[in-house]
Amino acid sequence: MKKIQQVLFITIALISCYSIYAVIESDLGEDFTMIENNPEAIEVNNDISTSQKVTNTIENAKKMLTKAENNLNQIKNAVQSEEVSTFVNTIKKMKNSLKKMVFKNGPGFQITNKTETPIWVSLVVDNEILSNQDEYNRDQIAPGEKLTLEIEDLSKSMKIGIYTQDPEVVALNEIGFLIPTPDYTFTTTDGARGKTKYFTWNPSKHNSPAKFLYPQTGKLAGLAKVSSSNYSLSNNIESFQLKLIESLKLKLNEKR
Repeated sequence: MKKIQQVLFITIALISCYSIYAVIESDLGEDFTMIENNPEAIEVNNDISTSQKVTNTIENAKKMLTKAENNLNQIKNAVQSEEVSTFVNTIKKMKNSLKKMVFKNGPGFQITNKTETPIWVSLVVDNEILSNQDEYNRDQIAPGEKLTLEIEDLSKSMKIGIYTQDPEVVALNEIGFLIPTPDYTFTTTDGARGKTKYFTWNPSKHNSPAKFLYPQTGKLAGLAKVSSSNYSLSNNIESFQLKLIESLKLKLNEKR
């Protein structure tokens, strides 16, 4: 009886995996092309609608794989089987592969806080605030921690507002300025379009406020061209492609 149950469970797992594969195969078809961040809008066969469809299909496939993984883990807990364990590992690899398809160069945006005090960041992409905290439109970065945001189209312009005190709630006014005014506001130049934006915040390293936020140079003093999170820096923004457009603290000091 025990062997029959084991065979039954494995059969169900096989059917689940086959169903997932069949859906992915039928949706993507033979003309599937890997999606990656680049200076141009994401394209598959030069058709934006097809691109969006493929991206949605990948996202749906990831959700289906997660559900299948959870089901297989339940089976694995009930039945000792090398086959089921293999299925679980295979699904994990498939999920990782799908994630790389959508973001081949990493998420696109990250700031590492190398100071001993927290900062709060508001990122504006193409006149819209992008945040993990939608209600507040700002993200806290604790000392030694990172803020990571997924940017699907790196060709869009960016504005980065950095607060040294929690602004609580941030908004954009009618002319595109962050309210309240950040302590430091940086913007990317046209030359940074299509490039990843992986930065380090460390005012103690530079005297000039314009360099308080700067592109990551890589591990091992720049010898390893990967970010602190192992994202490739081969297409990262250059220091001259980031400009300080406003410093509230400098203005206050000048008035004094």
